Amino acid sequence: MRHIYLTMIGLLATMSIGAQEHEYVDLGLPSGTKWATMNIGADSVRGIGAFFSYGDVTPDYITPGKTTDYERSFDWSHYKWCEGQSDRLTKYCSNPTYGYQGFTDNLTTLLPEDDAATTLWGENWRTPTTDEYIELEQNCQCDMVTENGVMGMRITSKVPGFEDRSIFLPYVGERDSARWKNYDDGIVSCYQTATSSNTFCDIFAFPDQQGIFIHIITRDEGCNVRAVYNEPQPQHTAVDLGLGVLWSVSNLGTMSFDGSGKYYTWGDTLKITERATWDNYIYGTENALTKYNTKPECGTVDNKTQLDAHDDIATYQWGEGWHMPDTTDWKELAEQCDWQWTTIGEDVHGFLITSKVPGYEGKKIFLPTSGFVEDDRIYNFSTEFYYYTARLDQDNPNKAISVFFSDQDPLTIRSDFRYYGFACRPVKDKQEPTSCRTIRQNTTPATKYLTRGGAIMIRRNGVDYTLMGCPR
Repeated sequence: MRHIYLTMIGLLATMSIGAQEHEYVDLGLPSGTKWATMNIGADSVRGIGAFFSYGDVTPDYITPGKTTDYERSFDWSHYKWCEGQSDRLTKYCSNPTYGYQGFTDNLTTLLPEDDAATTLWGENWRTPTTDEYIELEQNCQCDMVTENGVMGMRITSKVPGFEDRSIFLPYVGERDSARWKNYDDGIVSCYQTATSSNTFCDIFAFPDQQGIFIHIITRDEGCNVRAVYNEPQPQHTAVDLGLGVLWSVSNLGTMSFDGSGKYYTWGDTLKITERATWDNYIYGTENALTKYNTKPECGTVDNKTQLDAHDDIATYQWGEGWHMPDTTDWKELAEQCDWQWTTIGEDVHGFLITSKVPGYEGKKIFLPTSGFVEDDRIYNFSTEFYYYTARLDQDNPNKAISVFFSDQDPLTIRSDFRYYGFACRPVKDKQEPTSCRTIRQNTTPATKYLTRGGAIMIRRNGVDYTLMGCPR
């Protein structure tokens, strides 16, 4: 299998599987998930495609205007994973009340062999989960439209730098028994997810007057599938601003580009589940530190002044190559980009950061305000930004080197107590071929040495960018 990156408007990628080619769009979603341009079984972006019951990979097609003589009926007596009734399930069952003779397997997400997208399109395609549909909704504008006489939903990215990218979900209705129910029957359009709970599965449904898209439907009914594509390894969306590192489009711990994400203390890889205080800090207290200490009066001395890689929350969660930005990364972001204070929606404040590096002027990220956590409160959430680096404050080892800025103050290098909870915006090293490692004009070297950082979580609301050959 191979990727072919199309030159036409630069938005689509084609995956070749045998004689078939399937296109996807990169909407810049934080998870890196890419969405197919058409339904499975469709021959165009506005085609209806095939219907599937949950966990059954056999496609069934409809003929508009017909309500009988279909290939099969979508009801419990014909459903693949039961013994004729909804309370006699033989797969994807976590409650013995619904299992055949008390059967349970505790499966709630489609296995590859039962996923129509994987079976029909290849191993890197699959049916999206409920969370991925939620991520799509959170990061995109969803509008009901009629295009070329076809009603549906146009879903357009709101992620900075990806606003010109969208997908179209045609209105498809659903299959119930031997009948195709559509708009004329007052039935919403139903797109299958990979998520189930006993006799029900989640669906993405529209239109809905309340703006709620996630609903449930019985597993025997027929829905369309809009596949998603994932690289073989987990990916997270990053943007190349022409700087020394790639910047994630989102903070750590959120599926939304404009979410503050979770909060982390310095050196801890677990989310904040208790109050952010010295008593709950992983590596000791203010004057009794157990790791990363240069002074006897502050605890056990190990003279470690840089976080170990396994204590960097970005590396720990997203893998090798990802890490917390160093002060040099933040300075470069400040000096090589324009920062515009803006508000998204009604209450999400932050900076829209646009590259000034020649050749990268259209690249941008959005950095939402996040404040910081102390005890059980978030302070200065709407106006300020706090981020740790991987470096210890050697003169005050109960503190770590950090960066601070706000809607009024420029970037400031300082140090803060290690138990505070700060947000994290991961960056990724540029993986360039050795023969191509050069110092670019107006940028820092791609081979610069990076320090590592670490950090803990709270609540609230990265495609891995890979260079294709040598940079020009």
